[in-house]
Amino acid sequence: DGIKYTLQLTQKDDAQTFTEKDADLANSLFNLTQQFASTRDAIERGAIEERQRIARDLHDDVAARLLTLIHKAKDKHIVELTRSILKSLRNAIYTLDNKSTTTILDAITDVRAEIQDRLNPLGIQLFWQQPENIDRFIFTPRQHINLHRILHEIVTNIIRHANTAYMHIDIELQNDHLHISVVDNGTGFDINSCIPGKGIHNIKNRVAELNGTVSWSNHSNAETGSNGCSININFPITTQ
Repeated sequence: DGIKYTLQLTQKDDAQTFTEKDADLANSLFNLTQQFASTRDAIERGAIEERQRIARDLHDDVAARLLTLIHKAKDKHIVELTRSILKSLRNAIYTLDNKSTTTILDAITDVRAEIQDRLNPLGIQLFWQQPENIDRFIFTPRQHINLHRILHEIVTNIIRHANTAYMHIDIELQNDHLHISVVDNGTGFDINSCIPGKGIHNIKNRVAELNGTVSWSNHSNAETGSNGCSININFPITTQ
């Protein structure tokens, strides 16, 4: 901004290296580039303002109505369902702010608490392992919500189909990549022989948005005679 480029005409061996038409063309291209940059910046500013407006409307209207429903509802199941919807809504509002970040430690602590709350009433034991040096890494809102919904969908599938007694979630850091493995001792699952449903498609799409990879595999334990499924997720992260 505020910088002006000029193209000088030079003489060499009585011949011009650039003509005045060349200079006019270069200046025209530069002006077009400036106009494009200004338009792009205006679009981005408009998108940010629109996201902020949507976030305010969701918070002030929809979230407020859900809170009112929580306070007035007498049925316990309706209250719990409404609380769950309100939490999902707040996560959606959070992702609209694309400039805020959170540490990975805070993100996975939140996810772990929700998974534990879902498994406890079902008697499914959760084993959780994570490294100690993850507080220096950050998540964008989109990374946070994607990881949350990926693990939510995985846990939902395990609860519905695996008939498992435990779930083991192991999180590791390696070369600025986050590795997550989810293992159960249920009936097993073959991704190659099934017809993928919406849940699997959503998991794949969200992992792709994280520039990561995901794979499914079956495993068996000869000592216990149990089978199960392993899901491995890997995607890059950044330091704070």
